[in-house]
Amino acid sequence: LQALDLRRELHVDQQDGGVDLDRGQPPVAVEVDGVVGALDDLLASTEAGDPPRARSELLDAARVKVLQLQSRLVEGLDFAVPAEYADLPALPGRATVELTVRRAKAAPGDAPERFTLLVDGLNAPLSGGDFVELAGKGFYDGMEIQRSDSFVVQTGDPSPGSEKGSHGYGKAGQERRVPLEWRVLGDPAPTYGQTLEEAGRFREPLALPFNALGTAALARVPDDTGSASSQFFLLVRESEVTPAGANVLDGAYGVFGYVVTNAAALQELRPG
Repeated sequence: LQALDLRRELHVDQQDGGVDLDRGQPPVAVEVDGVVGALDDLLASTEAGDPPRARSELLDAARVKVLQLQSRLVEGLDFAVPAEYADLPALPGRATVELTVRRAKAAPGDAPERFTLLVDGLNAPLSGGDFVELAGKGFYDGMEIQRSDSFVVQTGDPSPGSEKGSHGYGKAGQERRVPLEWRVLGDPAPTYGQTLEEAGRFREPLALPFNALGTAALARVPDDTGSASSQFFLLVRESEVTPAGANVLDGAYGVFGYVVTNAAALQELRPG
């Protein structure tokens, strides 16, 4: 329904001679039609009772088209990151990160699992900036999956199991600390350093909720909203199990994006 409404609004804007959003790319209206087509395919597959893997692939395709369209319509941050966090990397837009996971004891011919993670810095510039910068530096290269259960897949601890080493990214013994970050739909900017519940807004919808298989967020110490660093996790539960606004994760951990391709394979990953 949102896609259909968006198509109608874009049609009016283009007829009225609005801002040129194309920049040599396919017309925005064509991309909107692609979103609607992808959602129609997903609905038809669901109604037909197709196997979960088939529906998951169609869901991946729909997510990609929706996020690509959003990236065409929005540019740059429309708010200022608080000055107290000026030393942290910030992502002023969206980025894609390709994740490749290889089995520790792969047999000859075994192909690695590949995932595309779309990082949303427009709604989570500090959480997204932290992850994208570390990925770009190769911080996660060669790191093992450190947790995998029916809830999440997690990695990013440079000293897993150690009582002395740092459990986050840092320089000269100073660990980077990223504040909890979330943005309620309609808010002019994200909120930092407190949970959604602490802010008295637990039932309000978030721009980046935990409502999809492959939701990506920074891990942190449960009782410290300023303790996120390099560890991150990917949700491996289906969205109907953790609907937005009805789970304990929304506004408790900083979501920075979503796995948009091959998300179903996350459930097959194991530690090591």
